[in-house]
Amino acid sequence: MSEEILRALPVLLASMIKFILGPVGGHVAKLHFITTVAATILGMMTMVVLFTYFGDWIKDKIFSRFFKKRKKFTPRNRRFVRIWKKFGLAGVAFSLRSS
Repeated sequence: MSEEILRALPVLLASMIKFILGPVGGHVAKLHFITTVAATILGMMTMVVLFTYFGDWIKDKIFSRFFKKRKKFTPRNRRFVRIWKKFGLAGVAFSLRSS
């Protein structure tokens, strides 16, 4: 029983990152179907709970290290807003190709 749980732990961790990795990892680890399903669902729901309760903290502390704050209203952004209001998504897409 404990060996099955130890083999299911990587499946749980993998499904926390990407849901499809859980069933694939369970198949590769030759886990029982029910164990694979339980570990996949538990991993997915763990990330849902973490992002629900700690999402703001993750955004403030973690993302701020990797992504610097940018000015929101640059001349280029103002131009895109003006084009969006006149021509919609197609206008913005066309203006991006011509820039």
